[in-house]
Amino acid sequence: NPAGTGVFKASVGGNAFVATSSSAIVTDNFVLIAGIRTSNKDVIQITLPSNKVGTYTWANSEDDGEKFVLSYGSATDENPFISASNEVAEFFGVKDYTDTAIVTITAVDKTKKTISGTFQFTGFRDLGDDKTETKIITNGSFANIPYTETAPVEESDGFLNAKIDGVDFAENDIDVASVSSSGVYPYYSIV
Repeated sequence: NPAGTGVFKASVGGNAFVATSSSAIVTDNFVLIAGIRTSNKDVIQITLPSNKVGTYTWANSEDDGEKFVLSYGSATDENPFISASNEVAEFFGVKDYTDTAIVTITAVDKTKKTISGTFQFTGFRDLGDDKTETKIITNGSFANIPYTETAPVEESDGFLNAKIDGVDFAENDIDVASVSSSGVYPYYSIV
């Protein structure tokens, strides 16, 4: 966003997070808001299933779980901290987790094309060996974040790059499927 417009801030694990840049996409079907702090190379991302003023939680967004995403990540860490309902966290074996996710959109100014609101959540990440770590994000707010109304579209070049134990992984075929099952939020499987 242009300098001097929009403020995106929060407390991450008790430490101040003030984004040096922020952006948003607001469509009829979803909202995406991101705040990036370049000095620490970290980001908070919020995705919501609607662009309506109101409060969003896991309980009232359950039917659109794939469009309700709260995450905090850093370039120095492999896995981001993601929010989940208590049921999903339990399904993934996360111990001592309590869902605190609340996002409130307080204003969508369609003339100035800005969005404002507040947020908080608890995120968890996998550390391997059946261990997880949590991080609490509180006092979050985004004020007058400029938005666009269209998501950028990238043409797929049909390849998957990865390294496994430092060695390039050569794929022969890629399969992507949307998975939906009773009791589990829909997700994508990339093989």
